[in-house]
Amino acid sequence: MNFIFILYFFGILLACFQDIKRREVDDWLNLALFFSGTAYLFFSSSISSSSIAGYGFFVFFMALVSFSLYNGRFFAGGDAKLVFALTPFFYNFTFINSLKGFFLFFIFLVLAGAIYGLLFILYLSVRDFRKLRKDLIEDFRKNRLTKYFIVIILVFLLLGFFDLFFLIAALALLLVVFLFFLTKSLEKVSFTVEKNYFDLQEGDWLRKDIKIGNRVIRASWDGLSKEDIVLIRKYKKKVVVKEGIPYVPAFLLAFIFYFLKADFLRLLFGF
Repeated sequence: MNFIFILYFFGILLACFQDIKRREVDDWLNLALFFSGTAYLFFSSSISSSSIAGYGFFVFFMALVSFSLYNGRFFAGGDAKLVFALTPFFYNFTFINSLKGFFLFFIFLVLAGAIYGLLFILYLSVRDFRKLRKDLIEDFRKNRLTKYFIVIILVFLLLGFFDLFFLIAALALLLVVFLFFLTKSLEKVSFTVEKNYFDLQEGDWLRKDIKIGNRVIRASWDGLSKEDIVLIRKYKKKVVVKEGIPYVPAFLLAFIFYFLKADFLRLLFGF
């Protein structure tokens, strides 16, 4: 267990606390991780004068990945920046080796994110069950497609007596429909919060457009800007914002799994 592992373990742990508490990761933390990790690589001779260009190219690649993850709306800003901050951790003398290490971690991150996301949704469903049940039933009744889903599922169930495929298809469709309505209800019940103007932070997501004076502030992926917050505070207005799942804990799980299993997978797949 070396310095760079300890640095990133405690850095990601701190990022977890920030994300769970405030749904954001501070820029200073991501920058501190990146520059501390880079300094360690230089002082430990992991980067020589001949490999500076290779490290620079890997930094450029990781910046491009982070930018794509954010603009593709896969990750929020803090999560995408954390991916970039991990660049020194994955650097392994050559660009190809570094790339393999990052892709291995990313596979772990996708798996950890899927498991963690399902568990988090299950937790919210239990915690907010009473409010969620009421909203779920109301959404189900109001949706015009509900009756068509019911008819299709019933037809598939009847056909399931003759062919197992239709029974499996009916259960799969039922699960998809349920998750669709559950996600919509969770967004309104568990991921929507009314905030006072003095609690707003840059990047907060509006649930819908709001009009303040003669200006309309649009609900966008980029969230509230500093100028938007100044205007809202000027009018002392409360706003409804959306909160996402704090995703950094998935980074911590993937990081630990990567550390514990990386040697075995490298041996198995030649990484």
